[in-house]
Amino acid sequence: MPKTKKYTPLKIAIDFHDNDFSSTFLGVLEAINEAYIYTQGCEQLDYRNKTLLVDIINALSTPFYNMRQTCCPSGKYDSKDYLLIKEKNLYVYEEVDALLIKEKGIGNGEIYVLDTNLNHPNNSAVYSF
Repeated sequence: MPKTKKYTPLKIAIDFHDNDFSSTFLGVLEAINEAYIYTQGCEQLDYRNKTLLVDIINALSTPFYNMRQTCCPSGKYDSKDYLLIKEKNLYVYEEVDALLIKEKGIGNGEIYVLDTNLNHPNNSAVYSF
């Protein structure tokens, strides 16, 4: 009997300093979710590696901004550097739960979450608040 691969859910959150870019970052997380589903959580990609995830998110943010938000420019976006995140703004697995518990929703930022436990028909694994 063949071994069944154990599915490990993915949970990441981006704490971004500006709430005007939800279409960008929700799109980025949707793309990561699609890749995760397609590869079934391939073990070759370490989803706990924040450096790797930050590189992926930063590589995708400008194209997703250009595809999803340039029709309504915010006036704030004058270089791709504005959309870059740092490791301190990325939370993985249990860090996401801790962030969601402590978050009070104060300020101009927004938190974008990908939780593959929520993947099922008529529901999105990606949300923001």
